[in-house]
Amino acid sequence: MSHCPTARLKEFYARFDRDINSEPSPAPCNDDQPPFVVSDHDVRRSFYKLDEHKAPGPDGIAPRLLKLCCSPLATVFK
Repeated sequence: MSHCPTARLKEFYARFDRDINSEPSPAPCNDDQPPFVVSDHDVRRSFYKLDEHKAPGPDGIAPRLLKLCCSPLATVFK
């Protein structure tokens, strides 16, 4: 191991470069799983449960707006 700070940093970060360049492992294929189905009712119920008085999330959309638009959004998120 080198005592030079620059060489030590280069050595340290070289480990991460190797991990990034490696091939990703394939996702497991499981054809036995039934399709994931969400109904309009489920989506509306989830929006209805939102607390209007909470702050907006990271997307900046206020819960009150989501509640007001729950019917049109239910078809989008279904």
